[in-house]
Amino acid sequence: MIDVTFFILTILIFFRLIGFFIQLPVLFPTGTPNYMKIIFSLLLAFSIAPFLLNKAINIENNYMLIIYCINEIISGLVLGYVTNLCFEAIRIAGSLLDMQMGLSMLSMFDPNSKSTSTLLERLLYWTALIIFLLIDGHHILIKLIVESYEYVTVGSSMVFQETIMMSINAFIQYFIIGLKIAIPIVLIIIITDITLGLVARTVPQLNVMILGLPIKLLVGLTCFTLALPLIIKEMINAFNYLPELLRGIFKVIPVVFIFASEEKTEEATPRKKSEARKKGQVAKSKEVNMALTLLISTLLLAAVSGYFTGALKDTLLYFMNQDFKMQLDYNNLQVILLNIIWRLAVIYLPVALPIMVIGVLANYIQTGFILTSEPLKPQLSKINPINGFKRMFSTRSLVELCKNLALVSIVGFIGYKYIMKNYEQVLNIGNLYIPTMGYEIKTLILGIFSRIT
Repeated sequence: MIDVTFFILTILIFFRLIGFFIQLPVLFPTGTPNYMKIIFSLLLAFSIAPFLLNKAINIENNYMLIIYCINEIISGLVLGYVTNLCFEAIRIAGSLLDMQMGLSMLSMFDPNSKSTSTLLERLLYWTALIIFLLIDGHHILIKLIVESYEYVTVGSSMVFQETIMMSINAFIQYFIIGLKIAIPIVLIIIITDITLGLVARTVPQLNVMILGLPIKLLVGLTCFTLALPLIIKEMINAFNYLPELLRGIFKVIPVVFIFASEEKTEEATPRKKSEARKKGQVAKSKEVNMALTLLISTLLLAAVSGYFTGALKDTLLYFMNQDFKMQLDYNNLQVILLNIIWRLAVIYLPVALPIMVIGVLANYIQTGFILTSEPLKPQLSKINPINGFKRMFSTRSLVELCKNLALVSIVGFIGYKYIMKNYEQVLNIGNLYIPTMGYEIKTLILGIFSRIT
């Protein structure tokens, strides 16, 4: 004879388990036959049910049975969602790394998440899955599911304010873990970008857009390889946090061009120098301009970076606190536009004006005041391919090439030495408290700016 209480208890446990496994595609990836999920959930429910017979189930009518079934499905979905956050955090870290390295173009459709995923994102996901199985994570999950019935009895609801807040907190915590995995390597790539930008500033002839991609890819993959032990450690920390998180949820219920001039074979006379000056052809060093610009940029980074980030934060809070239901008409749009222009001016002018002034001052110190329209007049000689080849293979071009190679070597060596000196500090940034990361990142960026300046 069928035991009705045991049968109903098994069905209710089955609903929680099937909701959990549907929301968590780790144990049953997309493509797994549905009957396998059903059979596995039924067998597991049949194994758990005898231990819960002492939990009284009072079902007075069919309506109450339907409510119990819905509660069990929701409980399974909530637990599966929170558990899946652990793997989603690792996917976020991989996508951030791919975006910075330039591998985001290698995207492919992932049937597990039903979305496109990138190369390192998939690599980290499968690495995390292997580690999860190696540390016996699947048995830990089943143990936690069984343990959930001690706090959330069969048929009870998990939808409370405390549960929702714990789920949101879980999302934040795992998002932070994802950032901790990605931030060290991303920061090294950003420093590499800054170094390449400073190289391009010192040597404008160098095509950094073409050269930068393989360099960032090489630096990123090298740092990723060296940082694998730390990444695996963060993955294990994420898995270790999972039991504590789920128990917390249970207990609270009731994240270029080469600019070269033509060769001059004659020594310039004072009259020729005067005529050349009237045409705007004066002797000046672009390195002076670049050095002073870098100097003022470094000083601004040290002096007004706090003001800049504070102003951006205030502007963001201001617009997010506005009433977006306001009726848009000509007057309102005009007020909004003027407000945006004013706030942008307040943010950017303290940074842009000093750089612009120092650029003008650097030119004035070298050449004095010159007002002429000669450089703007079109000249056919500038587009003559023969003259262009002469300039390209001239002695001056060779000297400029040697000078630029020296500059690139020096700046690149400074950037390399700086990254190697601060490598451990950069890798440990992921373990810092999130609000203090900004200060550490500012210190590192300020350091590379000051050394190259």
